[in-house]
Amino acid sequence: MAEEQVGEKKSSTEKKESMELAEAVRIVNAAIKAETERLERITKEEEQDPIIIEGETSTGYQVQLMFDPAKAAKIMLDYWYPAYKVLGEEAPREMWDSLARQAGLEDVYYVDI
Repeated sequence: MAEEQVGEKKSSTEKKESMELAEAVRIVNAAIKAETERLERITKEEEQDPIIIEGETSTGYQVQLMFDPAKAAKIMLDYWYPAYKVLGEEAPREMWDSLARQAGLEDVYYVDI
């Protein structure tokens, strides 16, 4: 009989952990969706103020440039940036390289979007 209670306790603990995990996944997915929708809105807006990107020229100068926010948002969406941002992870190097090519820079390391 004591064994049954231990089994029941485990299953209720497992259920609680499963519910907590499901809630955490729901929260993360909602945050990713919100960030994705924000960037998608930016790609569709017309007549936007430029944003600032920071990077480095091929000669090694650090620069700040004004950049089209719709282009930046499109590139960021292409590389699943919302998921990286929400999870606190570094975005893929390819995304930064793509932004740099669009801006005519050797490297980009910051986008104010």
